[in-house]
Amino acid sequence: MIANGPVSWKSKQQTVVALSSSEAEYIALSAAAQEAIAIRSLASEFGVSPTQSVLIYEDNNGAIAMSKNPVSYSKTKHIHIRYHFIREKIYDGDIVVKYLPTNDMLADMMTKNLATCIYEGLRCRFMTN
Repeated sequence: MIANGPVSWKSKQQTVVALSSSEAEYIALSAAAQEAIAIRSLASEFGVSPTQSVLIYEDNNGAIAMSKNPVSYSKTKHIHIRYHFIREKIYDGDIVVKYLPTNDMLADMMTKNLATCIYEGLRCRFMTN
């Protein structure tokens, strides 16, 4: 979100096999970080220089732990090195990953098949942001 408006969201099938939902979310976090860095670079070309780190919300605590802890090598050594991009960006301070409960993920209304009541709740919150 930039200026309370959605800028980017994506839903696609991953091209690699993940052994857990945490790994799948970790891989998606890396893709989100790449997208955020690209948007930030584009903004700077338009003369808008963001002064803060990019905030990415995640609803999987396992993925957050993997992204912040480069020491847990034995649990992530099978994950291709390119997906560890998120760790570097967090370490550099370019990206901040924070937990947000699944029911509060506004992007889910654009990327997932949701029950009507959940969709309508997210839509109402989306329209008031």
